[in-house]
Amino acid sequence: MSHISYFGRAVRPGWFARIAFGALIAGSAGSVVAEALLRFDWTAGNNLYSVVGSVHAAGFILAGIGVIRARAWTSWHRFMPLAMGLYVPLLMIPLLARSNGTSPVALAGFHVGILLVGLAFWRESAN
Repeated sequence: MSHISYFGRAVRPGWFARIAFGALIAGSAGSVVAEALLRFDWTAGNNLYSVVGSVHAAGFILAGIGVIRARAWTSWHRFMPLAMGLYVPLLMIPLLARSNGTSPVALAGFHVGILLVGLAFWRESAN
């Protein structure tokens, strides 16, 4: 839990942080449900992903703006949450749409982005 509170402190407290992290958490939890649903009903899972993926991206974008504004993180770490949020609408969705929802490149890029956000978080929490 201390890691979550540290990430939360990278954004100034208040309504903006609550909305940003609420969207991020709701999008993450929804993605777990959508992924499980894909195993039983491809269409329903993809439909759910279209909603929770957007919420997840919005959470990353808002948290990224908050991290940049708070100036709590340094170097490239400061920009990773925003870059992760922008990856989804700018690259991932078009790649998935072009490939009928099965682009390994789009999914690999998403997971590399998550790894980089985790690395940035880890490095900043060590400072």
